[in-house]
Amino acid sequence: HSLFCFFDDHYLCICDADHYRVECFGYNHNLERCSSCFANGQCLIENRLYQDKYLCLCPQCRSGRLCQFMDDGLSFTLHSALLRVHYTYRIVYCLITFLIFIFGGLTNYATLITFNQPNVRNTTVGIYLLFYSIVSQLTLFSLILKSLQILVDFLMNDILCKIVSYMLSITMRCSFWLISWVAIVRVGFILFPFSSSLKNVQFTIIISFLTLIIIAIMNIHELYFYLKDPGTQSACIVSYSSFVSSYERTTVVIHYTIPFSIQTLSVTTLIILAARSRSRATNHF
Repeated sequence: HSLFCFFDDHYLCICDADHYRVECFGYNHNLERCSSCFANGQCLIENRLYQDKYLCLCPQCRSGRLCQFMDDGLSFTLHSALLRVHYTYRIVYCLITFLIFIFGGLTNYATLITFNQPNVRNTTVGIYLLFYSIVSQLTLFSLILKSLQILVDFLMNDILCKIVSYMLSITMRCSFWLISWVAIVRVGFILFPFSSSLKNVQFTIIISFLTLIIIAIMNIHELYFYLKDPGTQSACIVSYSSFVSSYERTTVVIHYTIPFSIQTLSVTTLIILAARSRSRATNHF
């Protein structure tokens, strides 16, 4: 005869096809469950004799053997994608990153020398660009370390995962804001050429440090949640709670859209002001 089964939180029942006979017995469903999956993935033990044999049923927008990868639009990264491709592609990616590091390092070094001159340091734009060159170099250094982590095992541990990911996040986002401050100051010089606050170097230094400190505080959670992939892959993974995940999405939107909007509006304003100035000069002659 064909048998059917059904269960609830406490019992598992087996009945025959005509439903005339049923056998029920108490059953602990926790015997088939484990807690090795990330992002609230459902963990099921495949074999009770081997506790490391389990299966993770991942929630939406999560993937990987342990549901350790985030695949939604705001969290998906090239780094996580490279962990799923052939080793050769990882090497190519690291080589490209190394070339970017060399070229960017030379550019930042030239910028650092230029804006470290005494006469340039006395301007607000020069101070912002000096800070930007330093932060940008730290970003490149963090990027090359993060790239090497997918190739070199000794660079992959919980501490380095936390530090490198945290440094990459705060330096990259800080650079976005520093360029935005430069854009605002440039527009301000045209609209308010005699404003003393736009020429205050001490105020500029304070704003630069405050930007870095605020961003560092806003991303401090990464130092807690980032860790090495407990699986076989050389990867840094993150497992946020639902609240922290929502907070992370919000900060991503803030740090990307607001600086982009500021820079877009500033460039548009500069173009409009330049066009008006040229039009007046043409009409004058």
